[in-house]
Amino acid sequence: MNIIHVISSISVYSGGPSKNVCVLALEQAKKNHKVMIVTTDDVEPYFKQSPHYNLEIVFVKGSNFKSFLIECVKANKPDILHGHGLWLLHVHKMVKVGLKYSIPYIISPRGMLITSALRFKYYKKLLALWLYQKRDLKRAACIHVTSLYEAQELKKFNFNTPIAVIPNSIEIIPNQEKIKVPIKRIAYVGLFKPIKNLDTLLLAWKKVKNKENWELLLVGQGEKNYIKKLKHLIVSEGISNSVKFIEFTTGSQKNYLMRTIDILVLPSHSENFGVVVAEALQYNIPVIASTGTPWEEINIYNCGWWVNNDVDTLAKTIEKAISLSDEERYEMGKRGRKLIEEKYNIEKITNQMINLYNWVVNKGEKPTFVI
Repeated sequence: MNIIHVISSISVYSGGPSKNVCVLALEQAKKNHKVMIVTTDDVEPYFKQSPHYNLEIVFVKGSNFKSFLIECVKANKPDILHGHGLWLLHVHKMVKVGLKYSIPYIISPRGMLITSALRFKYYKKLLALWLYQKRDLKRAACIHVTSLYEAQELKKFNFNTPIAVIPNSIEIIPNQEKIKVPIKRIAYVGLFKPIKNLDTLLLAWKKVKNKENWELLLVGQGEKNYIKKLKHLIVSEGISNSVKFIEFTTGSQKNYLMRTIDILVLPSHSENFGVVVAEALQYNIPVIASTGTPWEEINIYNCGWWVNNDVDTLAKTIEKAISLSDEERYEMGKRGRKLIEEKYNIEKITNQMINLYNWVVNKGEKPTFVI
């Protein structure tokens, strides 16, 4: 299979989709498919150069994205185009190229059509839907989503386009020994923006009782105005002594940080997947995730708490989590790692994606995960 992935950025600062596309493309290359990622020349990409001979990465500078993509298509003659994300014009330009050269394309909205996500910059998104986004999605050979929840959210648009439900994958790392630090840690790791609901998390943290031996870490980077709001809230609520901001880390620094965390919390209003949940679980870290994320499985596997993201519920859940013994939390984390190994390993997910491509290109039997 000859595949071209299109995404606006593969920067380490761009969130889960950037990393997932890189992991997926590399695994496809390892399985002897010819793979290309066409993206912008952004800061700190996950791959500065290709880690595999079957994977080519094209960084486009300036505004000539469509022209570069056309050249890539002419040179490589791909079987399929796979675009990741909405609103920015990179995937829209991919659609134009696909239609011009009669190449089928798949779009992964990456949660951007979920109701709670649409509320942010709503009128701009409504305009984009009217101008081009709905038409692009209706013409797609298939729409890929990462959860049944996201698939249900798409039904309200009546695209009449097949929907493939394939979760994001995780490249399983060997079990990591926990690093003990002087104070126990509950952490949020990710981008700082309003949809992540961190202001509510801070208000909940203030209400948590018996947290004298705990600190709340906010790890990442994001919108400057939102960060300013969070820092003001920390001061005004009098919790400065137990909340710490940490810059986004990668590689060995991130590995070290994750091994010091006792509980991860993701209080988002909306996530199409929430890759940081899977990352935490493979580090044997129990997770508190909001019902705005598609992680009901953490209740089923008893490896955390899938709860509402209001102040009182978050506060009570955090109190419950920190009241457990280290051994009880570790056992929860072990069950979480088992969940990731069984359902989200990279090989299984990559095989599903290749099956999807084969179905789109060759029109064989429809896969069971296509609805």
